[in-house]
Amino acid sequence: MRVLVDGYNLIRRTPLAESERLGLEAGRDRLIGLLRTYRRRRGHQVIVVFDGTTHSRCTVTGVTVVYAPSADAAIGRLVRSGDMVVSSDRQVALSASQAGATFCSAEEFWRRLAGADAAADDRQGGPDWRSIRDKGDEEEDSGRPQPKKGTAHRAPKAERQRRFRLNKL
Repeated sequence: MRVLVDGYNLIRRTPLAESERLGLEAGRDRLIGLLRTYRRRRGHQVIVVFDGTTHSRCTVTGVTVVYAPSADAAIGRLVRSGDMVVSSDRQVALSASQAGATFCSAEEFWRRLAGADAAADDRQGGPDWRSIRDKGDEEEDSGRPQPKKGTAHRAPKAERQRRFRLNKL
């Protein structure tokens, strides 16, 4: 899956804004570093688009960095069906959905990005499987009826497909 990121939009809507206060380059470097780690863990192709004065493109350790006079227009040209677009801009969301891509807000992507970092930290230490098993045994012995599983209403197909793609992040 390709992940297209509206760079400045993600920076300014997340805690990365603190890095940007030191300068635009500091914010960009911090974001690119996080996206490199994300790419290594998940294996997705990552393209980050920034507003710039001229068109240019480079690759930094597997992350493609694109500069364009309008990042929104550049994302509109790059997006294709099956892509994941990360931005909180409504116009970018509209162009992504028209192209058949899945849309994810900057805040939601940040939560998933931060969650992936936390999950990686947990895997290094490993969970305490005995305590998890013991808690499950206590719940079975409680004698209370277990609630039904699943939802009473199935989400529309488009929403299920969107959730499936988001879970791939």
